Amino acid sequence: MGLIAFAQGLTVVGTFILPPEPQRTAPVHHASSLELGQALNFLFASRFTVFLVAASLSNASHGMMYSISAVYWTSLGFSTFQIGLLWAAAVLAEVGLFFFSNRVVEDAGVARLLCIGLFGGAMRWLGMGFATSLYMFAALQTLHAISFACAHLALMHFIRQNVPAKLRNTAQALYTAFAGGLLLSSVTWASGPLYTQFGGHAYLFMAAISITGLVIALFSLVKLSPTVGATAVASTR
Repeated sequence: MGLIAFAQGLTVVGTFILPPEPQRTAPVHHASSLELGQALNFLFASRFTVFLVAASLSNASHGMMYSISAVYWTSLGFSTFQIGLLWAAAVLAEVGLFFFSNRVVEDAGVARLLCIGLFGGAMRWLGMGFATSLYMFAALQTLHAISFACAHLALMHFIRQNVPAKLRNTAQALYTAFAGGLLLSSVTWASGPLYTQFGGHAYLFMAAISITGLVIALFSLVKLSPTVGATAVASTR
């Protein structure tokens, strides 16, 4: 609790040293209104839908790690300090990728980045299902930079690049509700019974979720032309 309070204190201090917002040199252009039919056509009949489902499955596959990983690691004899190190490894890897995120997105592209994230997630959960040592789990935890961060970056940049400004808030809200609300909560709820029945091998179900998302993402990469998204954007402007 003391460390949490200290971190919160640093956050408060940090707000006082943030640089001021730059002065606007041009008038703000407010997005025009959008008809409901146009919005539904883009959000549910375009390439965005494929990205939304695939990225949401990537996010949902983390439900077991978020809910029962500490319990599982404790059953393997890991100390609370070691478990904390495993969580720290995941966070540090994620932050490291975000630090270089612009370069990563530029080099890989959003579709390939999404596929990389889902493939990395499948490998991570397969490894989790059979790992036994602290070092194996530490290595697998660094894959959080791929299994979570890559897929998240892919969708956020896809929204930035392809979704009209007037629909971006709606698109992000859909992702939050679908990925974090519906799918992640459902997987989290199911994680307890799965762990009770299968132990650590329950992570194989998380691998199956990632593989399902990867198949959908590959469909987007191979079968759907980028012009599909561009056409949908143009039709809503």
